Amino acid sequence: MENYSDSEKPAPLENAPASNHKASFGFLGVRGLILLVNSGTGFARIFRFIISGSAGAATNLGILYVLTDIFGIWYLFSSICSTSAAMIVSFTMQKFFTFRNFERDNVHRQATLYLVVSLSAIGLNTLLMYLFVSIIGIHYLLAQIAASLIVAIFSYFMYGKIFKMNI
Repeated sequence: MENYSDSEKPAPLENAPASNHKASFGFLGVRGLILLVNSGTGFARIFRFIISGSAGAATNLGILYVLTDIFGIWYLFSSICSTSAAMIVSFTMQKFFTFRNFERDNVHRQATLYLVVSLSAIGLNTLLMYLFVSIIGIHYLLAQIAASLIVAIFSYFMYGKIFKMNI
């Protein structure tokens, strides 16, 4: 337990800005971040969506690296394995963490729809990349950022329908 003098003792979370806390995460503080993620607000759900997507991306890149660079497996086969693992991680996190859907009756149906939406998202991303780069002439990295934002919005609402989010 940390010892504080009366002048530096942190105020309770609900009464003080997060910057007064010793453990700080940006403007929220660690406890504020935890409260935000666990709250029932739409903003919290979007934040959980970003966390879940990031976990899927990290899984994809991590497994791809390990299989290709450490085990020497052909990069395309490694990519198939890492993308498959990432989709499982992402589905699980979107269902249980982002949308707080704990029903087990429709898991197979939800997984199938999730796969369809994910494949549609890949198609939409490819279409947008072609449009932005080849037709409009935007640099491919900027085009990917824009396409990713559009695809993320599309995916958020589609996953919300799969997991019966009230929008």
